[in-house]
Amino acid sequence: MRKMWKILFGLFWYIISSQANPILGLFDPKCKIEYEDACPHRDVDFWLFTRDLRENPLKLNASDLHASDFAFKEHNLYILLHGYTGDRDYSPNVYIRPALLDTEDAYIISVDYGRLVPYPCYMTAVENLPLVAKCLGQLINNLVEEELVENDKIHIIGFSLGAQVAGQTANYLKNKLKRITGLDPAKPLFAFANSEYKLDSSDAEFVDVIHTDVVGRGMLASLGHVDFYPNLGTIQPGCDNENPKDPGSCNHDRAPQYYAESVRNPNGFWSYSCRSWLYQMFDLCNDRTKVQRMGHRVNKSDSSLSPILLNPLSLNESVSLFRPRLPLKIILHGYNQNRDLSPNREIRPPLLYYEQVYVISLDYSVYTKRPCYYPWTVYSAPTIAKCLAYFIDDLIARDYFARNDIHLIGFSFGAQVAGLTANYVKEKLYRITALDPARPGFMTTNLSEKLDSTDADFIDVIHSDPMFFSYLNPLGHADFYPNLEDFHQPGCPIWPFLRVCNHYRAPAYYAESIYSIEGFWSYNCGNWSYYLTHQCYLYDDIAMEKMGYHLAHSARGSYFLNTNSQPPYAQGQLIQTELNTVDGA
Repeated sequence: MRKMWKILFGLFWYIISSQANPILGLFDPKCKIEYEDACPHRDVDFWLFTRDLRENPLKLNASDLHASDFAFKEHNLYILLHGYTGDRDYSPNVYIRPALLDTEDAYIISVDYGRLVPYPCYMTAVENLPLVAKCLGQLINNLVEEELVENDKIHIIGFSLGAQVAGQTANYLKNKLKRITGLDPAKPLFAFANSEYKLDSSDAEFVDVIHTDVVGRGMLASLGHVDFYPNLGTIQPGCDNENPKDPGSCNHDRAPQYYAESVRNPNGFWSYSCRSWLYQMFDLCNDRTKVQRMGHRVNKSDSSLSPILLNPLSLNESVSLFRPRLPLKIILHGYNQNRDLSPNREIRPPLLYYEQVYVISLDYSVYTKRPCYYPWTVYSAPTIAKCLAYFIDDLIARDYFARNDIHLIGFSFGAQVAGLTANYVKEKLYRITALDPARPGFMTTNLSEKLDSTDADFIDVIHSDPMFFSYLNPLGHADFYPNLEDFHQPGCPIWPFLRVCNHYRAPAYYAESIYSIEGFWSYNCGNWSYYLTHQCYLYDDIAMEKMGYHLAHSARGSYFLNTNSQPPYAQGQLIQTELNTVDGA
């Protein structure tokens, strides 16, 4: 409630004093609407920056473009649009342009229309935006038609009013853009505007939006395919003491600052999915396991790509889907899950973003969803495994993949299905990753009825709940036990009836291992009993290994590590110490 009053007070203060107040300048004679709308226009300039033109940008004429200025068609083109009272060296340019040039050999066009959006002329500035959008649309159309830039390599990044310009530009383009990023899109005079006048998800194949000042200058409503609300989109850390003459400016300006950091920082601004801003406001986001990365490295596959349903009986029609030849990851879900739930929601996005791979998500939820009796689910495991084995054999027989291209990643019940698949394939599986393999229903001494180390050339296992849902004893060639000494994962409740949190940490850790620079470094300790009795010194000569996706296939034995209580979970490289005795002490 205290947070709610703080937000309401901020909204009131913004209305009466913000420099973006549309009432300001209403009768100022210097505030004029530009009625001459022919493009190119004298008040809309396009400045080309590259690494060689960082300090001396080239002014472009949309009607007289030169191929020599765009010599490398493979380079991406970023178009930066400033906000109210801005120019080519105003936010977001001052943050994002150097970040892009430092990290990528790209073309950057900073659009300057500052003469059309001066202070205190907010209302006329809004009226002048269609002119800017029209001229930008002309430039993009000419660049594409003259084959100077590929349409799919163009990415517009707009801040505040610039985000609304980006949306309006879509009205003038001959080809739909691949991506538009809106950085705290301006709210005054746009909150109730028609879609043709403001940014929305129809303006590009992928639209991502960062909201940092929803109580003031920025839009509260979701506008894109993915919308991010750092710190609830309200008061950003460090912005508590606002400039009284320009309230909200610090929060508003954080959107381009966050985006610039996302360009430089590979760790990223990881965010969890919630049904709506209001749900988060009242702390109703109970499921925080579906994550996405905010900013430059956002995973566009979640919203812009539709999966293809494969027919195992007519794979001859799918040959083009598997070209070029790349590794194949097959993901198997657990009980009461499906192709879009664990471990798919954790693992599939970073796989598609960071790795050149194909991903097939199996869906056998008809056998595993509640209220189906769990023993019936266990009884169906061999049938699912047999169907998967037939599918894998066919992929190999058609030479779509080699045996060592295929990697099965199974969580809980899915890990056991991966193991059972070994009973039916014609050629031995290459790698299985088992994420907290299910123990209930699979407590048998018959190895053909559960996952074991004979099921593939290499099997790595992560045990995140070995006391209830999964096994304490090793099952693979390399078994990892994060936080075993505590018998629960940091950040998870300690009560037995809430141990499902521990269970689901296995796919979360594995997903982070795909992109983590620090890595889940682990040390060998023989087995769990040696670890719990502090006898790991017996195994000091065995090299440490990195748990997860990038694990070396030569790893053997049981490994142990600690993690953080929240993302990023990885703690990085371990420091090994040696204790020597001197004079018996």
